[in-house]
Amino acid sequence: DILLVQSALFGLIPAMNLIPYYRLSGTTRLPGLSLKDVWAPAHSRVWPRLEGAPLIDLRSKVYAELAPIPSDVESFWVEVVAEDTSGQQRAMNHFNKKSKGELIHAVLNANQLPKTIADLRRIAKKAGFGLEQSGRELTLVVSYSPPKAS
Repeated sequence: DILLVQSALFGLIPAMNLIPYYRLSGTTRLPGLSLKDVWAPAHSRVWPRLEGAPLIDLRSKVYAELAPIPSDVESFWVEVVAEDTSGQQRAMNHFNKKSKGELIHAVLNANQLPKTIADLRRIAKKAGFGLEQSGRELTLVVSYSPPKAS
């Protein structure tokens, strides 16, 4: 079981690796160089080596586009939504990283790492999240109470 993060400068690296501070994001435009042209082929050899359990892709859309996971590798991309008390859902803003981090925290503190989406769903539920599946997309549902009008 491997946890990886994707860096715009270093590509996929183990989550526990230390990296220096740098200023390069997935949306940086470099003259004469496309980050996608660098990272997509470099990672194409990595994805198949990670098979065995489903890949849970918590990257932002920008980073997922830099190094897409091939369709023949079992993977699930995670979208985070906020659900209010009436059941209305909306896309999360910058708090989506916090929610993804809380899910990873729950996974790492579980008695056993998930091997299936059902296992992940149970861990998410125990952490207070909903987890819905639609094809190869997982929706992490964060409950919130909208602020009261004053």
